Amino acid sequence: MFLVLTEQDLARLSPQLRAELQKLTFGAGNTEPAIDQGEGFLAPEPTGDMAEFDYLPAWPEAFEKSGVAKTVIDLDEVQARALLANLSAKSVETLKLFASGESIALDALVGHGKAYESMSELKRSFVGAVNRRLRTVTRNRSAVLFRKVDVCGGVAIAIRPKAAASLMHALPSG
Repeated sequence: MFLVLTEQDLARLSPQLRAELQKLTFGAGNTEPAIDQGEGFLAPEPTGDMAEFDYLPAWPEAFEKSGVAKTVIDLDEVQARALLANLSAKSVETLKLFASGESIALDALVGHGKAYESMSELKRSFVGAVNRRLRTVTRNRSAVLFRKVDVCGGVAIAIRPKAAASLMHALPSG
């Protein structure tokens, strides 16, 4: 018997089931269940050939209108510098928050007197702009930088630790 799974099928699976399928398909890897590190469920860092795969869903959506699954990726310092080179000052300032590696609550970004007045503005002006630039820099049409993290107080977004470290080095000091 053969089973065919598309990118869309895989994106709908739970992180645990995806990890188990990857273990069966690709052999040993870091497939331990997600652990709670105080910021909500954070998936373990994959190792080996799967280093760019993230077990958590991309934010705001795992799929775009094209139906292609999106993958949260890491950045190296060169890519981080290229990403920052063509973003607005407001987007760069917001990305500085993510360079710490911590998840950022949506409430801290959206609302009256905050960086973005509405969720729509955040998605369009920040998340969308950063992801479009990221795809240009990485030449990966399915790449996204942000992942959704459920925290006690609601929803937050985060980037992968390696991407955060690369951003930290690439950001202008001062």
